[in-house]
Amino acid sequence: MENVDEELKARFASAASYLPSIVPSLTPEDLLKFYGLYKQATLGNCFTPKPNWYQFESKQKWESWNSLQNMAREDAINGYIDLMTSIAPDWEKDVDGGSATSGWVSVSTMADSDSEVDEVDKDVFDHVKDGNLEKVISYDGDVNIVDEEDDGMGLLHWAADRGNVDMVKCLLDKGVNINMQDGQGQTALHYACSCGHFDVVQLLLSNKADVHVTCSEGFVPGDLADGDDIKKLLNSANDVP
Repeated sequence: MENVDEELKARFASAASYLPSIVPSLTPEDLLKFYGLYKQATLGNCFTPKPNWYQFESKQKWESWNSLQNMAREDAINGYIDLMTSIAPDWEKDVDGGSATSGWVSVSTMADSDSEVDEVDKDVFDHVKDGNLEKVISYDGDVNIVDEEDDGMGLLHWAADRGNVDMVKCLLDKGVNINMQDGQGQTALHYACSCGHFDVVQLLLSNKADVHVTCSEGFVPGDLADGDDIKKLLNSANDVP
C-alpha cells in the first residue's frame, strides 16, 4: 500500500484484526462490504475473472470487490475503517484494551452461510471453516478432496483463507497436497499471501510450498503478497537453491 500514511495503515491493520471478534454479529452484506473494501485497499482493482453463475458465494465476493473499481486504496482503507466504526463505535478502545484477536483475518470468508448448518449435518469442509480442530483431527477420510461448488477449493485452501495456522498444520500432518490448485489455479500459498496471513505463509514455506506455481491469471503467490514482511519471506524462499 504505497503512498498511504503509516498511521492510517496501522489503523487499517487494527480494524482488520478486530473483525473476528464481531463476525458472529455481522450480516452477510456487512461481510461482503468488508471483503470488497479490504481487497481494494490491499490489491487495488479487481483483476480476477468473474466466477461462473453457479458459483454463488464466489460471484458475490467478486461483485463486491469489482464494484469498487478505480477507488483509491486510501479511500478504500478509510471506507473500511468507517464501516467498522459505524458497526462497532468503540472498536479502537477494545483494540487498545487487548480484546481484539491478533493477526489478520480474511474477510473473504462468508462464515455466516455455514453457521446455519446443523452440527450433525456438517462435513469436513464445514469443520475446517469453523476452525473445529478436534473434528478435523479425528477425520480419517481423503484430505485432498475439493469442493466444486466453491471453485474447486480444497481443505487447505479454506484453512489458509481463514488464517488458521493450527488447522493448516493439522492438514499438512495428514498428508494434504500442499500445492493443490483450485479452479483458478491458486494454491493455499496464493490465499495466505493475498490475505496477509504471515504465520500461515511462514508455515507453508517451511513445508516447501512451491512459490513458483502460476494461477490461471498468470500470478505467482508473491504477486499477491500483502505486506512487506510476507514479501521478504517469499524473497528468502526464492533465494534457497
